[in-house]
This record gives sequence, C-alpha cells and structure tokens, in this order.
Amino acid sequence: MYREFQDLIPLIASVSDDVYAIDFDHVLKRNALIDRSIAVEIMSGDLDYGLKLLRTLNIEPIPLAMIREEGFMLCRDVILSLGSFQWYIDPKLILEMKSLCSEYLGFVHSHPIPLPIPTPEDIVNAYQISSKIECIVSKVYKESTLALCIYTDKWMDILRIVEEFSLKIMNISRFIVVHSEDNEIYLLPYPSTSETLMLSIEFVKKLNSEGLGSSLMRIHRDNEIEFLCSRAPQSFKAI
Repeated sequence: MYREFQDLIPLIASVSDDVYAIDFDHVLKRNALIDRSIAVEIMSGDLDYGLKLLRTLNIEPIPLAMIREEGFMLCRDVILSLGSFQWYIDPKLILEMKSLCSEYLGFVHSHPIPLPIPTPEDIVNAYQISSKIECIVSKVYKESTLALCIYTDKWMDILRIVEEFSLKIMNISRFIVVHSEDNEIYLLPYPSTSETLMLSIEFVKKLNSEGLGSSLMRIHRDNEIEFLCSRAPQSFKAI
C-alpha cells in the first residue's frame, strides 16, 4: 500500500498549496486566540457564563462560517475536487461521487487550523467510504504546507490511537474561539508551529510503531517535498 501512496504524492502536492486556512491576522484582530487557562475557564461553566467571560475579556469569536474544509478524491491517476464545506464533509457525498474515479484510492481534505492530525470523525469517514489512503493537509507555514497521510485498511486500529491522542491535543497552549449563529461556543485547538510539529511527528511515530503506515510531509511551493517522519527517502521532487 505504501507504493500506491508514493505514486500519488504528486497529486497530493498539486492541491496542497492553495488549501483554505483561517487568516491568523484576522484571529488576532478579533482577540479570538486564547491560552489554555482561559479555555479551561470557559469550558468550566455553562453557555451564559462563557458568553459573559468573552465579553469581559473583549473576545470577538470567529464566525462558524469561517471554519471550512476542502475535500479531494484520490483516484488512480487523477485528484478530483469536491469543493469547500463548512465544518464537516459528509461521507455520503463522497460515496455518491466515488463513481467518478476509474479506481478510488483515498481522500484528501484540509484542516483550517494548523494541525494535520485526523479527528475521530475523519477516521470513521475513511472506514465508511473504504479508503486505502487518508491525507490531511494544513497550512502551518506561509510558504509551505504540512500533509499527514495514512495508508492502511486497519481504520479501527487507527481510530483507537486517534481517540487516545485527542487528549494530548486538548492540552496544547492555544485555542481559538468560534461561535455559531445560535450563539453556541466552540473552542478549536490552534497550536504553535513547534507544537504542531511535535504532535504530528509523535502521532506518525506511534502509528508506524504499530505497523500502521503513515508519513508526515512538508510540501513547498516548488513541489519539493520533505519527509519529516516516514519510512520514505528524506526528499522527493514532485514533477
């Protein structure tokens, strides 16, 4: 399965540079980036308490409409865009669109925050749509993108590790505050670059230690690819 993944790296690289990411300057302008201590305090009370605390601290949450993911189907010889989706990509849509591939191999989607580690929902989706490869791409640097790819058919084993790892993600230093039109509050992890690299490499090493293939790549704008954690060679030029 690793060979199939290697063959698809140029396709993955071709869509990575332009994926959507939340504008960090906009986050700062709205004072919506908070440290973990404030996040814990918000989560400790009810909704009214949380809203009052936001007003007291002059925090203007990011609208939920700004939380978008982009999805791409990996076919044997082409990558197909499914467009941009708010918050979540419905696996039913992917199942309906799989027939467009001569051979469906996997799914690539973006995270709007600088963290390419899959969520439990991402892995459940991969299982439901019978993916062989699942890749998450995320803008962590201005001039390059991180891509974390998993190539396996043991998605339930991956799900166990992702759920265990979620506790570590919730211990990061920073979060952004998001609100919906009905005033629900969400806190999304927004790690620093060093935290993102540390967590992503640790996650890939954990998967690989259990025989579950995965790679973490840094994709530059000239399509040069660095393998930050993988069994693959240290560099690769996607033509």
